[in-house]
Amino acid sequence: MKKWLYFFVIVCVAIFIIYTFYFKATTTFKEALPSLYEENDIKDIIINETIRDDNGKRIEERRVSIKEQETIKRLLKKSANMKLKRNKGFKSKSSHTTSFYIIRVNFVHTKKDFTFNMADSDIIVGDSKYYTIVENNNFKQVLNQEEVEWKPVK
Repeated sequence: MKKWLYFFVIVCVAIFIIYTFYFKATTTFKEALPSLYEENDIKDIIINETIRDDNGKRIEERRVSIKEQETIKRLLKKSANMKLKRNKGFKSKSSHTTSFYIIRVNFVHTKKDFTFNMADSDIIVGDSKYYTIVENNNFKQVLNQEEVEWKPVK
């Protein structure tokens, strides 16, 4: 009888640990960046992209300013449920990050802007919040699907 009790306790502890570290440790893009989804109207989103080759050498740097509200809404809506996992530091899945984005969001009713950084599989919010994108980078996918006018940065 004691063996079954020990076995049951070990299984319960294992389930708790798996739940805590895998399921509970994930969040969504919307939960990690709530200020993007509050009632504040977004004036524009300015995105700087640095594209690098496999050796890390900068190939191109370009910028886009998205002011169309429909495009902004699609970008945020499709990214809202993107699953993220909190990390203690920058830990890109890919050994060679090909794109690095600096994203600045300007709001209509406040002079504060909001900035976050994103690589192929990571998001950095402020100085201390690091996330790994668990599945697809929906933000990058939608951005690539939209017809936005990128301009080179010199």
